[in-house]
Amino acid sequence: MDKRFVALYRGFTKTPEGYEVKFIQNGREVTEKTRVIIGADGAFSRIRKSICNDKNTPETYIAIQEWFEAADNISYFTAIFDEEISDFYSWIIPKEKCLLLGSALTPKDNAGDKIDSLKAKLKRYGFNFDNKIKTEGAYIYRPKQTSQLFAGKDNIALVGEAAGAISPSSAEGISYALKSSLYLAQSLEEGLNGFLKRYNDKLEDIKLNILIKNLKCPAMYNHFLRYCIMKSGIQSITRI
Repeated sequence: MDKRFVALYRGFTKTPEGYEVKFIQNGREVTEKTRVIIGADGAFSRIRKSICNDKNTPETYIAIQEWFEAADNISYFTAIFDEEISDFYSWIIPKEKCLLLGSALTPKDNAGDKIDSLKAKLKRYGFNFDNKIKTEGAYIYRPKQTSQLFAGKDNIALVGEAAGAISPSSAEGISYALKSSLYLAQSLEEGLNGFLKRYNDKLEDIKLNILIKNLKCPAMYNHFLRYCIMKSGIQSITRI
């Protein structure tokens, strides 16, 4: 197996033997031949776009995350539900003596203004965002229907978020990427013939999980229902 890293994908063409994949590496265009293509290129997947007229793409968000020097030692994770910022959610995570502030925003909104508004609101609660270290950003999917999970086509398979495998309630994607990759590997172990059907069958497990997560969303993202659940103390953690 020939491994290549730090390359820019350009596209592929179908051939009688399989596919020719083109990419840029060290400033020059390289073409490689393969029988199988696996797209693990996340939301806005170019592989996914190239193999289907995908009108059933999951809803797309922009995740913006800023790192700050932590003025205080915070030992808890914070989830923020504010419809003025996003219909998804925002978060604060303490990590390695830093404070991470992030939000999942709709592309039509001005992401920078939304983040500034979020910081202004949180400063009223004592949070300090003066010493910024860096800003990160990426597109993320939010699948709201199980039909938006797409295994692939012909000898091209998708894994992780490229396939639409990500939690619609929390945007957690690592476990989905690992599980879908495992399912694809198991399907390929039995040979190339029929591997995509085997993989698609295994993905039913993830489709069920996404369905359950979507059923949970109203309780998380409806203000009144969320208030009632928090007030009830269901699944709360008691210090002993």
